[in-house]
Amino acid sequence: MTGRWPFLASAVAWLMVPGRWRMVAGSATALLLVGWVGLYQMGVPVWVPWVPDPPRADKANAAAEQQRLKEEEQRQAQTVADAEAKRQAAEAEQQRLKEEEQRQAKAAADAEAKRKAAEAEQQRLAAIKEEEQRQAKAADVEAKLKAAEAEQQRLKEEVQRQAKAAADAEAKRKAAEAEQQRLAAIKEEEERKAKAAADAEAKRKAEEAEQQRLAAAKAEEERKAKAAADAEAKHKAEEAEQQRLAAAKAEEERKAKAAAALKAEQERRAVLDAKQDPVAARPQTQPGAATVPTGVAQPALLGQYGDWGAYTASSSGTKVCFALAKPKTTKTQPAGRKRDPSYVFVSTRPAQRVKNEVSVIIGYPFKTNSDATAEIGTAKFAMYTKNDGAWIKNVTEEARMVDAMRQGADLTVRGISPDFQSTDQYSLKGLAQALDKIEQECK
Repeated sequence: MTGRWPFLASAVAWLMVPGRWRMVAGSATALLLVGWVGLYQMGVPVWVPWVPDPPRADKANAAAEQQRLKEEEQRQAQTVADAEAKRQAAEAEQQRLKEEEQRQAKAAADAEAKRKAAEAEQQRLAAIKEEEQRQAKAADVEAKLKAAEAEQQRLKEEVQRQAKAAADAEAKRKAAEAEQQRLAAIKEEEERKAKAAADAEAKRKAEEAEQQRLAAAKAEEERKAKAAADAEAKHKAEEAEQQRLAAAKAEEERKAKAAAALKAEQERRAVLDAKQDPVAARPQTQPGAATVPTGVAQPALLGQYGDWGAYTASSSGTKVCFALAKPKTTKTQPAGRKRDPSYVFVSTRPAQRVKNEVSVIIGYPFKTNSDATAEIGTAKFAMYTKNDGAWIKNVTEEARMVDAMRQGADLTVRGISPDFQSTDQYSLKGLAQALDKIEQECK
């Protein structure tokens, strides 16, 4: 029966639920009443409680009609029951098909759709649970709930499995992309190395060509360098000759200076002798002349020490040694006045027992009865004058003056002419070495 009439089995199963048969009986009774009233309104002779009994002749017909109507009502009720059973079976089949479609749709959907379907299913099951608890409070509700929970857990695990599968697939995709990138990087590195090797080969060939060019250029440069060296050697030879000539000229100038110094020394000696015999001691030449006096040999340079030169010469058969220097700066007040060269020298004459005697040739005639001054640092010394010469005024201070000159840096000599004043500054660099040299020479 269930094989041929599946809807009857579904209807019977539906009616077996406690409480539902009352609803079916009530529905059938209502349908009978509705049909009875309808027949009565259409004029069909049916008995109703509020109508008096018909005649006896009509009662048989009425009974027969009533029996027919009753059978018709039973048939209609059966038809209604069958239709309701079919409807309920169709609804159950549709519900089953719908649930099957939902299950297939859930199986095909992604993890998010399954999660939402699981939540919907959970809500549906919760609603079913509340409805069944409200209607029947049956014992199998707990089992259904557990089944629903198990289904929900299964769906949740399925969602998690598919999510994990999706994550694994994404990880595999990323790994595949990383592998492709690595292979691409390897390929790019190989191409770069190949290009670098090609560039290196091209560079090597270029360097070889450059080396060949440089070798040719070097050979040309060597040829030019040899020619330039020859020209430079010739030029240096010419410069050496010019330097030799300049040195010879400088030597002659030094000798002329030394001769002038000796001449000034002779005049100074004459001035000293004039204190005893002024007439006999008068100089025979003009002061400051650069000629060597009669009987004085040409001076010889012993050495140049800084700004001082050490010389030796013979005067009337006696040996004379002296250190000589020219001023670094000269000034006149008013400025621009003409004057001859000025000198300072320190002389030693062993025959006369004179050692380190300081003298100045100022380069112009001093003003009559005027004194000159020599300043070394804070030390100041007065000097008496005669014509263009000056000597220390206090002979006892001469040794102290020489010591100050050895240790000092500069010597400043100030003098007065009839028309102007002069200030000469001498460097004392090398004086100590020059004095040591003439001391060795004139012992």
